This record gives sequence, C-alpha cells and structure tokens, in this order.
Amino acid sequence: MPVNEDRPAGAVQRFADRAGGPALYEGTGYQTGVAISRALALLLRQQQSPLTVFRLRCESRSLVPGGQFGFDLGEVTPETDFELEMKASPVRDEILELLARLPTARDSGRALRLVHGKVTKWTEALDLLVRNSGEAANDDQLIELVHASNETARQTLLDSVPVSAVGPKALLNSMGTPEFLARAPLNISSSRCRPCWPARPAVRTSSGA
Repeated sequence: MPVNEDRPAGAVQRFADRAGGPALYEGTGYQTGVAISRALALLLRQQQSPLTVFRLRCESRSLVPGGQFGFDLGEVTPETDFELEMKASPVRDEILELLARLPTARDSGRALRLVHGKVTKWTEALDLLVRNSGEAANDDQLIELVHASNETARQTLLDSVPVSAVGPKALLNSMGTPEFLARAPLNISSSRCRPCWPARPAVRTSSGA
C-alpha cells in the first residue's frame, strides 16, 4: 500500500496503513486479555500466600517498523520463570520463530511457553512434540518417536529445533507444553475493559404490603 505523503516521516501509522491490519489489533487485544487474566490469577495466589513473591514482566516489542508496539509477558513464581508467547491464532512461521528462541531463553534461565487462543495443526504438533521429548530417554529416541508418527507437521518442527550443545530433547523439555486460553478471556474494546463474569442478579425488595 502506498505511503501517505501527508503524514510526517516517522509518525505512527494506523493499523490499516501497515502490514497486519485488523488481525494485528486482534493479536494485541489477545495479549492484553492474557496479561489481565494472568495478573488476576497471581493476585489470587498472593492473597493465599502473602509472603510469596510473584511477578509479571511486560517488555515492549515493536510489531510494525515505525508503527504499533506489542509486548512480551514474563511470569515469575517460586516454581517457574516463564516467557509467555501469546498468539491469538498461531501459524507455522510463528511456531518456528518460537523454537528458534529456545537456546537463548534456556541460557537466560527462563522457559518459553506458548499461550494460544486457537487450536491449529501447528499448535497440536508442538504439543505432541514437547510431550514426546518428555517421554523419550534421549535425543535418538525422540527422533524415532517423531518419525514413527508419520506426521509431517511434527517432523517439520523437530527439524527446526536449533542445533545446540544440549540437544533437542533438553531444549524442548525446557519449553513446557502449549497452553490453550480462549481468544476472548475478557471483553476488551477501545473504550472499556469489562470482565466477562455473569451480571449480578437484581435484589428483590419487599413492598411492605
């Protein structure tokens, strides 16, 4: 699409002006919903364990050069330190990008986890691949399990796991199985953010008759 010459250089573009359009807005809306859902869950745990430290990290990420920003979410509990990759409807290339980040995340002591709003062929393949890595005794057995499945998607993901000193089994084990969270955990619009819990029933009052 041609660049709008009336807009100053470097100005933030509208979503429809740049790659992504409405789909990009849906993705950032999903990220926000997941973040709020996680925050509420950690607040509940904090009430139950007031002295325990829980953290959410929000780190900005440029989604469109010169345009909109999204964010990565980190979740730290006494048991885990996760980087959450939040995708409303993950496609093949997004899963491959996630796998490419495994060595860096592992070296930093964090685990990557995919949170997605739609089950696809690729999210199912990733789920099965991570489960296979837990079942296999070593890298060779992992390769045998995956190739015995005759599933092209799962084999494609395994072949895309980066080469590292620890091997594919250890990298996948550090990842955690993908987590499905419906694409609309919260009702979010540009003007308001309202949780989707049931409306409070009206209170009946006696007329005194």
